[in-house]
Amino acid sequence: MNLDFQISYLLPELFLVFGVVVLAFLGINKKFHGGALWVALAFLFFSACALIYYLPVEGEAFNGLYRKNTFGDFIKFLLLLNGAFLILFSKSKQKPKNPEFYALLCSSLWGGFVLVSTSYFPLFLVGLETLSLTTYALCAWQKETWQVEAALKYFFLGMLSSAIFIYGVALFYGATGSLFFGESFSGVPEKNLPLLLLGSLLILAGFSFKLGAAPFHFWMPDVIQNTSMTMAIFLLTLPKIALFTALHNFFYTPKPYPVLYFALLFLGSLSLLVGNAMAFLQKDFKGLFAYSSIAHSGFIFYLVSLQGMTVNFSLSYYLLVYSLSNLGIFAVLKNFSFSGKTLHLSDFKGLFYKHPGLSLLFSFFLISLAGIPFTPGFLSKLFLFLPVLNSGGWMFIAFALFSSAVAAIYYLKIIWFFFQKETDFQLQWDKPPILLKSVYYFAFIFSLLLTLWPEVLLIWLKHS
Repeated sequence: MNLDFQISYLLPELFLVFGVVVLAFLGINKKFHGGALWVALAFLFFSACALIYYLPVEGEAFNGLYRKNTFGDFIKFLLLLNGAFLILFSKSKQKPKNPEFYALLCSSLWGGFVLVSTSYFPLFLVGLETLSLTTYALCAWQKETWQVEAALKYFFLGMLSSAIFIYGVALFYGATGSLFFGESFSGVPEKNLPLLLLGSLLILAGFSFKLGAAPFHFWMPDVIQNTSMTMAIFLLTLPKIALFTALHNFFYTPKPYPVLYFALLFLGSLSLLVGNAMAFLQKDFKGLFAYSSIAHSGFIFYLVSLQGMTVNFSLSYYLLVYSLSNLGIFAVLKNFSFSGKTLHLSDFKGLFYKHPGLSLLFSFFLISLAGIPFTPGFLSKLFLFLPVLNSGGWMFIAFALFSSAVAAIYYLKIIWFFFQKETDFQLQWDKPPILLKSVYYFAFIFSLLLTLWPEVLLIWLKHS
């Protein structure tokens, strides 16, 4: 393949790199800080245009180091959509964010792009650590004591998970003699299979740690509860999209050990159990969403244990609906200010009587996450359950349905507070900028379109 054509595969990533460089230079002079948001959005737009221009093209570049397909392109679009929403979400009426904030966000997007596109472990680790290191820095951005503490915990535990992952890669290489994953390992000598199994399990443990899945979840609630609202929604969406796609790519082809798939099903079941049980007990808003995110990870682990185009569609739809619902909820919440670092569920008492429109919008996103019928969340779970059921996993589906019922209770509990009359309304109305309004209105309209015409996404992915 022509070298120029291979480089064209990298144009979306190159625009993000250029964006990081330009934003870093803008940070030198304070008079340019006000326009940094628009510069960041412009480079995300250029990256999206490059994806669209080369959308029909599929193949490999640089001797297989980089792959391009419609499934990967969709995930990159989803990452860019989340990145753009987060940039708008960070818009403040007070002092604008420094350009370095947007530079770190673009760097994390670049790391996510690499995770989605490569099956070569050294390059994969570059993307993984780029995403991780920028996330650590963003968590401590506002320099509050509790945020710095949370970021340091996240950093040290993240380094531990990276060490586990790299050790797994070393064993994987020792067993296969290859640093590429996503291939059939039928040619691996039988004496090396135990080493391959151990390496793959350690890689899976590293993934689970980064994703905050049970039993490696203990860092996630603490970090999310002690970071800002902007970074809470970042942690709940963008890294998960990239990491679950990478995990899906790793397990896409048959492996010699069925125990690996049982390990995925075990992690999924445990994440559903721990996530929903702890979320049910929460009185803190961010704590509830941290644990519910662990439960949603459990659903996706079930799906990753399968293979084929149907899984690509189900995973894409689930990640899209999950991210839109979370972004919509936190964008609506950004309309209000509250004292302290903790937002209790009881603080929402009387929301419907003060702001009926926003409370109904809030409720729509909540019931979508709960998987109530006639919402995109219901369809996302349906598309997830069907391939698992077709593979004979009816016991796991029964457990997932029970877990969904528990999740519906704690999501509906928040809505119940909306309709309770309260003379002393706790949340203070903070008139939002138009850019912030565009986030939750777009999320709402797009969610409705996904409910009415989910087949549009299937048409996109038909060649993946």
